[in-house]
Amino acid sequence: MMKKAVLGSTLMIVLLLAASCTSIKVVSDYDKDVDFSDYETYNFKIPEEVQESYPALVNPINQKRIEKAIAEEMELRGYEKSDDPDLWISYYVKVQDKVDYRTTHYNPSIYGPYYYGWYYGYSPGWTSVEAIQYREGTLVIDLVDAEKNQLVWYGLGSGTLNDNADKIKERIEYAVHVIFNQYPFMAGKSGEITAE
Repeated sequence: MMKKAVLGSTLMIVLLLAASCTSIKVVSDYDKDVDFSDYETYNFKIPEEVQESYPALVNPINQKRIEKAIAEEMELRGYEKSDDPDLWISYYVKVQDKVDYRTTHYNPSIYGPYYYGWYYGYSPGWTSVEAIQYREGTLVIDLVDAEKNQLVWYGLGSGTLNDNADKIKERIEYAVHVIFNQYPFMAGKSGEITAE
């Protein structure tokens, strides 16, 4: 009982911390007809079509980081890893090059000559448009009913990629936390997690 209370408290802290992030946009949904209390175990399985579509976007090092972060989130919710799981977890990463435009309007005051002397006034100003190129990464996580081979929940998080290698591990862990903030179930229990 004590273990479940600590687990619940820890989970709520993680959910609150993840909820405070605004740099990653998250979308999720789940099958409302599914009884999530039927699920207590999980494992990873990347479908061949996902591997073929996104072959090199997750290198082995980052793959381990993603799976470790997901495993921590699942175990935080009471799920256990199993060779014969109730849920298969698959994931993939998509990277897109994007352009954002920053517009700056200048309208400075000016002094100028006038027939009866100098005057103080305003110019019509001008506008500067700057194109900013960046890369957006999207991490998609799917939970699939292993027996029915049916998607029961998915979550995706999108954010600007940072090329700083030192920040990749931290960014992956945080992205997974934020995505799983949208997964409101505990292993073997009916109903959504609610803050008390």
